[in-house]
Amino acid sequence: MIIIYMLFLILALYHRNKNTYIYFKALTSFTFVAIGTYHGYCNENYVLIPALIGFFIGDIMLATKMRRSFLYGMGGFFLADVWLVYIMYHLRAVTIYDFILPALVIIFVNVISRNPKMHLGHYKKPMYGYGFILSLAVSNSVACYLLYGTKSYLFLAVGMVFYFVSDFLLMFQYFYKTKYRDQLKIAKMLFYFIGTYLIAYSIGI
Repeated sequence: MIIIYMLFLILALYHRNKNTYIYFKALTSFTFVAIGTYHGYCNENYVLIPALIGFFIGDIMLATKMRRSFLYGMGGFFLADVWLVYIMYHLRAVTIYDFILPALVIIFVNVISRNPKMHLGHYKKPMYGYGFILSLAVSNSVACYLLYGTKSYLFLAVGMVFYFVSDFLLMFQYFYKTKYRDQLKIAKMLFYFIGTYLIAYSIGI
């Protein structure tokens, strides 16, 4: 399965035809859902599957040519992150430390939005909400690993960190005026698909 996943990832990374790019990206995204579902079936643990489906929906929305595709894509990822926060707060108590990273992210978005090369426009406010819930999910995944110390939580935490980095790169790819947009896209996809694979694989450990 990992070989098929990497093949689809390579095809999505280097495919230049915009009309068929969405299909290769969809296949790659569907593969990590399939990996998670397979491991969930083997271990009778389906708790992360809704999040993987949310990632899949968000990924497809971002690749479409719809007028508000970015906003719809953000919505899919937002729901996935909400689900992750919800299930992880069933595993551990809320602490003040959970909100350090979200606070830093909000400050960062506020500061970077003032850069003349950054054009968030009407996405600035949604970015605050999305950045908060994403960073809260990342904080919780790391805290769960520190609390339980299992390989499963380690893979989940590392996967979430990769996913977090991919969204950071995506913001610069879409909204920052730079000549390195293609390089940002490739780096973003690598971090994203490696991260989501690790999240899906964590179910099977």
